[in-house]
Amino acid sequence: MTGGSRGIGLAVVECLLAHGASVVCVSRTAPPLTHPHLLSLTEDLSAGDLRSVCSRIVDATLSRFGRITAVVNNAGALGNVARFEDVSAAEYHKNWVVNFAAPVELVRAALDELRVSRGRVINVSSGAAVKGYPGWSAYCASKAALKMWTESLAAEERAIVAINFRPGVVDTEMQKQIRETGARGMGSDTHARFVGLHENKQLLPPSTPGNKIAYLCLHGTSEQSGEFIDVSDENIPLTFK
Repeated sequence: MTGGSRGIGLAVVECLLAHGASVVCVSRTAPPLTHPHLLSLTEDLSAGDLRSVCSRIVDATLSRFGRITAVVNNAGALGNVARFEDVSAAEYHKNWVVNFAAPVELVRAALDELRVSRGRVINVSSGAAVKGYPGWSAYCASKAALKMWTESLAAEERAIVAINFRPGVVDTEMQKQIRETGARGMGSDTHARFVGLHENKQLLPPSTPGNKIAYLCLHGTSEQSGEFIDVSDENIPLTFK
């Protein structure tokens, strides 16, 4: 599980632990909890040799728990909310690495183990994967690439389940960033919509998508492989055994 120290990722970690799973949390900062079945790894997916980072994650997981049955790529970066012409090449590259290259390389490193366990890959997507937003061009492009790669992975690797999950608009640090810094890059109308969702208490709590992602980690089926599953899907329960 990447990006598991806060927000949606932390909710996934908590739900999986509550259901008896062993969890590896990969994030830049440690999650605010300890548990005998939790291994916390401090890694920055936007820096250094990405293949080496992902190999370390896989090796540490196998050393501690002996197998890999699911990979959740949750870590994501919106980046600077600004018009395309105002975003530097370096900023674009960092966004691409976190949102697309890191999930690809982590799955590559874990693929042999996932084949053996007939495991699951859950990639946390976004409505931005299917709709462009002003000020979010790097984020939209990288999430769209991740969506199509997941679909291709599902078509190629029939022994595993690969799912795109759309979490909805969630009360996270990313939404706070949008409200505080997005007005100029997004335009007043689009920015006002997101501000209004917060003011009207229409943002989902992280536990809503978090619990559904945890369910898919444990119970996702081959029929769901390659799908773009929305948080509103009533076939994915919020509470489960």
